Amino acid sequence: MRYLSILLLLLVSCTTIQHRMEVGCQKSGEEIISQATGVLMDEGFEIKTVGATYLTAATVPDYNFVSQCMENYWWSIRIKGSKILASAGKRLVKENRFGKVLSNRTLTYGDELSKNQGWYWNVRQELEALCGQRVVVLTKEVPMQAY
Repeated sequence: MRYLSILLLLLVSCTTIQHRMEVGCQKSGEEIISQATGVLMDEGFEIKTVGATYLTAATVPDYNFVSQCMENYWWSIRIKGSKILASAGKRLVKENRFGKVLSNRTLTYGDELSKNQGWYWNVRQELEALCGQRVVVLTKEVPMQAY
């Protein structure tokens, strides 16, 4: 019984929460991508990839002395039919002094994020305003990847 408890504890602690936003939208893909590009650039993001139905953007990585990681924020927006699917998060990369990656972690955010995080809320609210509908945040637990 004791070993079963330890195994269950390990399984539960080895999961992470992923968030994905969905919003119904009747606007054209071109209009959605154009509007999203503008607000992301206003928030200091660089557009990494863009197409007729998708967009990825990220901030310039910045060193965090507390976590000793390079951190950057990112957005991924995809249009699927009459829905916008979006994710937002933070990437943390820890390297040794020779540039070898020691750890790499990606976090996704939902509405639990503080309201003073404009990089998230301003983009999210722009999607709602553009489409005239509320964003629904879906969450799911997924196993963490082991390397």
